[in-house]
Amino acid sequence: MVSSLKHRPVNILEPNQPVVPPNLPLMNELYEAIEESPPAVEARKLLVQHLMACGLLNAARDVVLELLSIDPNDSDAQAWLVKLPQKEAKVVLAPAKALRKYLARVIEIQDLEAARSQLSNAYKGLFSNVKSLHWEMSSPRSLLQKMPRTSSSIRSFSVLENKIGAVETSAGGHISFSRHTQSKRPCRSTLSDQIRDLQQDIQVGDLLLTAAQAAAFSGNMNLLPGCPVKTSAQVTQILGGLSSIAALQAPTNLNATQEAFLKWILSHYGGSLVSASGQMQIPSMSHAHQFLLTKAAPNLEKAFTEKKGHLSTKIVFHGTSLDRLYAILTQGLQVGSGGPLQRHGAFGGYGIYVSENPNTALAYATPNIAPTSEYRWHSSNFDNVRVMLGCEASGNGVGYSSDVHVIQDPSMLIVRYIFLMPPAATAPLSSHIVPRMASIFASLHSGKLQTV
Repeated sequence: MVSSLKHRPVNILEPNQPVVPPNLPLMNELYEAIEESPPAVEARKLLVQHLMACGLLNAARDVVLELLSIDPNDSDAQAWLVKLPQKEAKVVLAPAKALRKYLARVIEIQDLEAARSQLSNAYKGLFSNVKSLHWEMSSPRSLLQKMPRTSSSIRSFSVLENKIGAVETSAGGHISFSRHTQSKRPCRSTLSDQIRDLQQDIQVGDLLLTAAQAAAFSGNMNLLPGCPVKTSAQVTQILGGLSSIAALQAPTNLNATQEAFLKWILSHYGGSLVSASGQMQIPSMSHAHQFLLTKAAPNLEKAFTEKKGHLSTKIVFHGTSLDRLYAILTQGLQVGSGGPLQRHGAFGGYGIYVSENPNTALAYATPNIAPTSEYRWHSSNFDNVRVMLGCEASGNGVGYSSDVHVIQDPSMLIVRYIFLMPPAATAPLSSHIVPRMASIFASLHSGKLQTV
């Protein structure tokens, strides 16, 4: 640092020159040079020059005396000492840290009103941040007070970059709180907590149970991966005995089979699903029920992130049916070509067919229509709908037509939006949907998307 300073010119300050404001970055640089490379004569001379230019004559005189203690024959220091006012003081070699403290005392505030205004604004901003943080902390704190206090429980708060972290218990429960991208429904370890969370977003529970009933009606239990109930008839029987999500306050009136099924359906897919409202809603799709998967299952997110790398993604759409939705949430979109789950032809080869045109995808969405009430979940609001998925794709796949792509690697694709469309509805142009979705996805990835 000293080598970069020695080439700067050192001039003796002439009388009656205008006083300039202190250049604090320069002064810090000089002090660091003095500390790191003593005696740093060049840095001390530049410091004298700047202190004199700022009108800090007593501080400048102290540094001049230091220079003379280092070299009594220094001509610059001798000339400065003559120009500076006399001061009765010992010639003491003060360390640079002491000079900083002294300088902090002697610098005067030129505009007192401006300083007061800045201090007032800073206080208001700090007060607002404290209020916001206090509000965010109140929810996890109240939950902690309700949790059983056992010696084996471990509870901790992690506050990092103004985000609330997580509260973990030794029993394996995980309660997550975030200012940004997490679901309204934190993942809970007990069914009572899961049902209580669903009271805040009833449509999510409705969608999951309706999708389970549709899968059971198809007779294909592969569409309900990991289900603790083994037959579609049992699923239908369980759902028939459940009241609506809004009326289901606690699992005390459930038998063991019903409780196991409910806990599975609400948590097995492993993601964070919320009703898309407010800033998450696509305005041009207001005629559809909208859901946003803020986080897919961890293994799906990891595979997609690794495949994507640093590349940008594109938004594509896929038409499906309600009976396949829970399997898609759990396992992601999979290649069904040539297998028992293939529904349409595979003219473009084996793969997952997606389109940049939402209406093209919607044409392949099959309405979920059950012939009699016994095959429907009696509290469902989503019975006769078509399902269109809004996805992120990390590549183009194989081109089948101008707007249709065949994705052969499932890790190149991840579901973000679920649109439940009325049977006769059409989708808007992609230019009316994609920009808004792209903006939401960008906020989702950056952690700035508010879901509450």
